[in-house]
Amino acid sequence: MKTYKERCQLLMEMKLKKIKAKDLAELLGCSKSWISQYFNNKVDIPKESEGKIVAYVESK
Repeated sequence: MKTYKERCQLLMEMKLKKIKAKDLAELLGCSKSWISQYFNNKVDIPKESEGKIVAYVESK
């Protein structure tokens, strides 16, 4: 699992690349609020889902 600081860095990278929580939610098949909770360090997600998020953000 990524630390809160790593999640914040990933979120900043998303903002720079104009990737929205909606895009990640569609990729993972979950809600936008769940993505928001992940970035606010309120929930943890499986490592494979986290890997998908990182790969998606880096590919853009």
